[in-house]
Amino acid sequence: MKRINIKTKSILFFLLSLTPMVYFISAIINNKQLYAIKDLIMLIIFIILLFQSYPKFLYKFVVVFILINIYAIFISYEDILFYILSVREFLFYPIVGILLGYYFAKYNSFEKYFYKFLLIAFILTIIYLAIFPFDSFSSTMRLKSFWDREHEPAIVAGVTFIWTLYSNYSKKFKYITILLSIIVMLLSASRSALLGVFLVTFLINLRELKIRKIFLIFVILSIGFTFFSKLSLSNRRIDHNLGERTSQYELALENLEKNNLLGLGTDKYGVVGTIHKRYCYNGHCTTTMDSTLIKYSVNYGILFIIFFILFLFLIFILYINIKNDFDKKIFSTLIFALVLGAITGKLGAYPLNIIFYMVFGLFIYRLNYINLIRKRKNEKNTISSK
Repeated sequence: MKRINIKTKSILFFLLSLTPMVYFISAIINNKQLYAIKDLIMLIIFIILLFQSYPKFLYKFVVVFILINIYAIFISYEDILFYILSVREFLFYPIVGILLGYYFAKYNSFEKYFYKFLLIAFILTIIYLAIFPFDSFSSTMRLKSFWDREHEPAIVAGVTFIWTLYSNYSKKFKYITILLSIIVMLLSASRSALLGVFLVTFLINLRELKIRKIFLIFVILSIGFTFFSKLSLSNRRIDHNLGERTSQYELALENLEKNNLLGLGTDKYGVVGTIHKRYCYNGHCTTTMDSTLIKYSVNYGILFIIFFILFLFLIFILYINIKNDFDKKIFSTLIFALVLGAITGKLGAYPLNIIFYMVFGLFIYRLNYINLIRKRKNEKNTISSK
């Protein structure tokens, strides 16, 4: 049985590690149709995971998650193409990520495999930049490497930064990896990734009351945001596109408050290749939301907001009970992903979706583990009192 588990874990990791390779090869041969292979790989991973055993706690959670999504997907059926993509974003990838993260955590392999996956994606980003330096930048001179957008390399670099910072690897390895991750984030000119890294680093040091480090973080943050346009090749200002985003958020929040507290559904707007589907309200229109969290709030309504508040409460409990570097990695990754989800639309897109939901699956595993320990303690106390 143990040998079977080792083999299954290796197969799952191998398949997961192939997903950034699909993007890498696709960029080299300039054929984005290969992206479908990534979805096929994730489907194979899902099928393998379905044949594994899980506790009732996880089954109940997944059922609730599916019901919430079925509600939003059910009320939204208008367009078959956008409907299929909604199922993939809102239901398929999250469940695959949760089950995969839980499975690795169950067999004490999460940290090993998750970090290897990050390094593979990060190293491929660096390799593509080194081989194809001119093709690695967008028309605005922002680093995208082999990814579709500038946010993706910054996301991989940001999470790699977090997991390397709180690792027990050699100082030389840590310094090189952290330095490279900072360079990638700066070259991508991703304000959200830099803000996410600064925020999680600040919160961890605040909890430990490391005043000197907190002061240093604020100094670096101030310098970084003051000279942001000078730190990358894009000359991108810190307030770039701020007005458009604010207008978009206002549109969404007005609609949520006055018209659709129960949600719009999941396929009312979006962009697929050359197809643009617009959503309009009070004379304002958008094809996307530069905030995944606002997007989900508008699509799902009050149901999502309630569960999201509960999720934030559980993260806060994790924060005040951090005991080791592994807890720091979990907390920091979740917060980093939520920062990206708050000010970009990348939380529902690869690679952040699989990163977030895998860590979310690990988070669920730890909650269940803590709950089991408490139950056993209560049972022992009951027996001893008799």
